[in-house]
Order: sequence, then C-alpha cells, then structure tokens
Amino acid sequence: MLVLAGTVPLDDPYIIEGTAAIVNGKLKVSEHYLDISAGTSAMGAAATITSSYLGIEPPYCVLAGDLGQGDGSTNLYSYLRDKLFSTAPGVVTLHYMMPKIYEMVDFGFALEESKHKPLLVADAGAMYGAKISGIGHVFDLFTPDKGEMAFLADPDAAHPMFVNENLYDFPDERIPEIVKNAYRTNPLPYNLLIKGSVDYVVQNGSITKTVDRPNLPAMEAVGGTGDTLTGIVSALIQSGESIENACYKAAMINRIAGEYCKIKPNTQIPKLINSIPQALEFVMDGDGLE
Repeated sequence: MLVLAGTVPLDDPYIIEGTAAIVNGKLKVSEHYLDISAGTSAMGAAATITSSYLGIEPPYCVLAGDLGQGDGSTNLYSYLRDKLFSTAPGVVTLHYMMPKIYEMVDFGFALEESKHKPLLVADAGAMYGAKISGIGHVFDLFTPDKGEMAFLADPDAAHPMFVNENLYDFPDERIPEIVKNAYRTNPLPYNLLIKGSVDYVVQNGSITKTVDRPNLPAMEAVGGTGDTLTGIVSALIQSGESIENACYKAAMINRIAGEYCKIKPNTQIPKLINSIPQALEFVMDGDGLE
C-alpha cells in the first residue's frame, strides 16, 4: 500500500483518511472532495492517476487541514507516530506539513521501534523537518528542487529561506558540487530526485542520471509540477520499480505530460495531470527511454 500524508488548505485540522480517487475533476478522500491545485492534492491526484494506469491499488491518503496555525500538522505527526506502521504500508510519502523537530524525531523513534520498515519518501515541509531533525538518513528518497538542494547542503539552515548566501541562486553547473557538500554535512537519504530545468537522479552523493528533455521552461512557472513529480515517482516505486529507475522514469513522464498538454505559464495543474496516462504509455512502453 502507498500512503500519502500531508496538509491541505482547509480550516478543519482533523485527520481525513481513505483511499483516493479522482471524481469529477476533484481528489476524493473519504467523503471529502478536494480541489486539485499545487501541493498535497496535486501529488495525490498524480499518484492516483499513475496507480490506475499501472494497475496497482490507489494510494491511501492521510490528510489534515492546516492554514498555517500548525494544528493539522500536529495531528498528522501524531497519526504517523501512533497509527501508520500498524497498516504495514509498502511506501510512505510525506509532503506538506510544518517542519516540527520534536514531532519528526518522535516519528523516527516510532519507525525504529516498529517491526515494519516501509520505503520512505519526503518532499516539502516533511523533508525540511527530516533534515533539521537529523533523521534524513532514515528516509529512502528526498525530492528537492534546486533551492531546496541548497538548503540540504547548508548544515546551519533551518529553512530554505535562510540558506547561506554562497548557496543561494547558484548555476546548474554547481549542482554536482552542492550535492557532494550536502552528503558531507548532513545525514541524507541514499536517493535524491532534484527537480528543475534539468532533473538529477542522485545515489549516495553521485549523480547517476539526468533528464532535460523535453525542454519546457513553462513548467518552472506552473505551481504544482514538482508535486506531480513526487506523486508519480511514489506510485512507480509502489509498483515495484527500483528507486533509481522510478526517479528517471517519473522525471520523463512529468515532462512529457507537460509537452502533451502544451503547458504554458498559466496552465492549471489538472491539465498536466490529465496528460499523465498518455505520458506513461509513451515511457512505460519504452518509447521514451534511451
């Protein structure tokens, strides 16, 4: 089972959980219908549509409303600590939630005490929390963008907004250096998928693959394209792909979906998500692979 956990922009901080489905253009979880926009809902919708294409069970979503007060995030951490491992998930992806240090450390302790070790993916706030809590190494994959990569490389930064100026807005040519520095200074997962104008697949501090085609600059301006990539790679891993292959294929699928939907800076993220099955067919049949 693939479990996706994150906050959504709702007033209600209580847990919403259930098998995900896409119904009438919305992400349905339990009796809740969520608009699909940048963030957790985009990740959930991308994972759901990818899972459907691959013929695996849809993801199980654990969500909470949070408008910045942190109550929903706190409830999510409690769920992850107290209930997650009893469900014996195969893959768990943690997404938008406030990076709370003590709660993330408690999650790490619960993981250590559990007899079940799922494959763990983190993006966004959950990734920040894992890094500043010093437990990034218990995860299997982070999916940072270029700016977040600088944050991972800065041992003193508590948030991507506060990275050392020498790491801020660096050219792509420095990414191999930044990656090596990140692994020297912080406990990180074995795998990274760095999202950007070029996507980088990293294993243990070394770049193993890059994806830069199709070249779609408009994707950088559309909120949610990084979230869809995280959803796609999570579903591919759940389907049995190795993490390295899943990262490589997911990067291609996301870009090709953007090409199929003729993405522009004002494109809404559901349009890209609706093109994922066509992109999956192209890549999974081998046509898009080198």
